[in-house]
Amino acid sequence: MKRIIIYLSLFLFAAQAQATLITAKDFIDICKADPKAVIIDCDRAANYTASHVKGAVNIFPQELFSGKPDGIFKSADELAVFFGSKGISEASQIILYDDGSNKYTSTIHFVLDYLGAEDVKILTKNMAEWEKVRIPLTSAATKIAPATFNAKPKSGYMISIADFKAKTDQSSYTLIDNRKVEEFQGVDVDKKSKGHLPNAIGIFYKDFLNADGSYKTKEEIDAIAKKYAVAPEKEVILYCNSNILAAVGYYAFKVLLNYPDVKILEGGYNYWALDAANLLIK
Repeated sequence: MKRIIIYLSLFLFAAQAQATLITAKDFIDICKADPKAVIIDCDRAANYTASHVKGAVNIFPQELFSGKPDGIFKSADELAVFFGSKGISEASQIILYDDGSNKYTSTIHFVLDYLGAEDVKILTKNMAEWEKVRIPLTSAATKIAPATFNAKPKSGYMISIADFKAKTDQSSYTLIDNRKVEEFQGVDVDKKSKGHLPNAIGIFYKDFLNADGSYKTKEEIDAIAKKYAVAPEKEVILYCNSNILAAVGYYAFKVLLNYPDVKILEGGYNYWALDAANLLIK
């Protein structure tokens, strides 16, 4: 019965999930219908300064972290003040785009969704498609009128390292490392990774994306889940170094596949590796 309920939920929410991914034409239509829609360029500041969608404000995910190393987000209250300073409220219609990788859009989507933002969409940067519908670009900075973001943080989005380590039933969850295979194995050229967390499986974040950076279809992502035996009946916990890549995995499993219990490991590899007592496997 539990399996039937889970798969019925997946079916019912599939259309809603896909609606959060929009095309270039959808973007133009939304902006015409709602001139107050907030556009967020999620790329690095230097790239925003060179060229961005007219009217967009710039937020790079690293601005959302509480300190170094990257991996732990600021408090909900701090994030609410930050987004408000960018002219964003929880009721704003928000459209995100980045450098075309969708790792930055996915991170900010995760944070806004956690804070209770009501309407957040992702637009993949594809210049060929953008040119067809004439999405306007500029190098001029957007003037920002501050807003009030009333945060209503949701539970179940993240799990602390302490709570994860306290788990005794390894069969109740699936732990996924979204980094490169070389980092997973601890053989990366930069020698920054000492391996992966115990019981983790490796699924590179790009596996969920097409060559142009857009998300694969629900059916394609479901096939990936089956390949790695990632089941909706289990808690799914994702991590990378700072959790920017893990946000892509989160979007794939939680938003597109509507898995009921998906979390990001707070702090990710960066904070796990800080404690020499924490085991890493090569």
